[in-house]
Amino acid sequence: MITQPFNQRTQDVRHYVILPTPLFESCKEFKRIDDILSSKPSSDQLRDLIKECATKRVSSYCFIIWFVHHYARFYMENILPDTQIVNLIQDNVKEELINYFEPIGYQLIISLCTNFNDKSYFQLKPFMSEENLHLRLIVLNIIALLISFKSIDKISLFGFLLYDGNKKMPTNYTEHFKMFNSLTGVAIANDYARIQMMNIRTQIDEQIKNNKIDEPDHYIIRCSSNCLWMFYFNNCDRSNEQRSCPLFLIFE
Repeated sequence: MITQPFNQRTQDVRHYVILPTPLFESCKEFKRIDDILSSKPSSDQLRDLIKECATKRVSSYCFIIWFVHHYARFYMENILPDTQIVNLIQDNVKEELINYFEPIGYQLIISLCTNFNDKSYFQLKPFMSEENLHLRLIVLNIIALLISFKSIDKISLFGFLLYDGNKKMPTNYTEHFKMFNSLTGVAIANDYARIQMMNIRTQIDEQIKNNKIDEPDHYIIRCSSNCLWMFYFNNCDRSNEQRSCPLFLIFE
């Protein structure tokens, strides 16, 4: 069971620092989850809540953010991990958390409950500046958001950052992240395909602006209905085939 001192400490830190909090349409769901987790939930209640998170992205996000709020209490002095909630998670709902959030989600929740380890960037200390605290909270907020995308039926680009095509945790994240080398915004600075596409788009924008594309056999092809990248073809017939795009999109 979750004890009242734990809940009180969480309330205290909410008044002391600005915490990442779901707003707008997510606000009511966060309040509902906060009420459940702050009122000494039983193992069955916690399991039911975890099952909801498996199919509802907002619930999943709010669930993890609640533990981020709990983690922020370590910024206060003389705060130790709450053994009751740690034991509740490890002894009663570990299997459910791993099934629905994958090991990365389970380890994150346990780390949030125990203030990570001494070598972790995320370990909070009372003497660190508020800026350093908020930097960690921002990163954890992003991680919570990315983990929540596992609850969506189909894999999305954001979901693919942490999970594979089957919405499972990759066995090797180093190899997994190499798959993003051709994605704009994630690609390495010297990626040839990215540089070439950006250069072509710059030229096309300039020619459209100056109304220069008026000769025959000069065509502008849009990557797809879902992608705004344009390709300029000179001395060539119109595109009549489909090929894989370096941005993982398809020519149409």
